[in-house]
Amino acid sequence: DQAWAAEWVETCLVLQGLTPTPSMRTLIYQAIVRLSGSPSRSLTEFVSQVQDNDLRDALAHYTLSGPMGNLLDASQDSLGDSHFMIFEMEHLSQLGEKNTVPVLLYLFRQIEKRLDGSPTLVPLDESWLMLTHPMFREKLREWLKTLR
Repeated sequence: DQAWAAEWVETCLVLQGLTPTPSMRTLIYQAIVRLSGSPSRSLTEFVSQVQDNDLRDALAHYTLSGPMGNLLDASQDSLGDSHFMIFEMEHLSQLGEKNTVPVLLYLFRQIEKRLDGSPTLVPLDESWLMLTHPMFREKLREWLKTLR
């Protein structure tokens, strides 16, 4: 999960117009490692662990101090363990790429973590919208190859 989290954070930075440098990647990973032992693991807590103002400023958009904090910043995942889950994407899809991409990446990750080998149906209504973004096009391609 740490490698995925680091990649997710880097994606958020790129979406905010900041290109991660090797030293930034090191700071991100160090903050993730420090946070892994904390009882309160949220994006706000992660940002407080990051020792770089540019990183903090770029990630603030996704914390409770920014507009996407209500979806992405919490110390616990509230998706639950239901056998049947639906995510209405209409409002999210209108928020633009820098808001949609992090949420969808998170949801895809949670779906993948719940796959246990038993038969599972993952319908993606309006998936043609996802095909317009290279990141999701690649994710769908990967799923078509590996999920059976």
